[in-house]
Amino acid sequence: MMRLILLVALLSLVGCSGSDFSMVSVSGTVTMDGEPLEGVEVVFAPMEVRGQVEVGPASVGITDSKGKFTLKTPRGVDGAVVANHRVSVSYGGVDEAVITAKVDAAVTLQTTDAEYMEIERKARRSMRKEKLIPATYNTKSNLEIEVTGPMDAADFRLKSDGS
Repeated sequence: MMRLILLVALLSLVGCSGSDFSMVSVSGTVTMDGEPLEGVEVVFAPMEVRGQVEVGPASVGITDSKGKFTLKTPRGVDGAVVANHRVSVSYGGVDEAVITAKVDAAVTLQTTDAEYMEIERKARRSMRKEKLIPATYNTKSNLEIEVTGPMDAADFRLKSDGS
């Protein structure tokens, strides 16, 4: 009986130390009126499921010159949570080394993923270049995607009129 109690206790500790969220690799492209967008920040934010508020960490990717992005969590874990996501697309247009330095300076060992993401978001906002992407793709995003498994074609074909 004592062994069973010890085993249950150890398993619960292991469960707490790792992620309980199923993560899969996700990449894709972003275009505006058929042209690739470079330097765009793509954020996948898991949406609430059946009343479950904590559905996993958000994931972020920055597009290259061909509009291609690959997602990672703020903690550097590759991919995105298997879930429905609200997607936002906006220009980061910032020096990644400066962002990293600002975030690292503000982060403590007790920082949650949500706090880490907010610190990074504020750092990016403070350095953002103003470029126009309609609000329907970022602050009032109507973009959604369901991640059910690994994806290499999470493509977003945006239009400058926001439709």
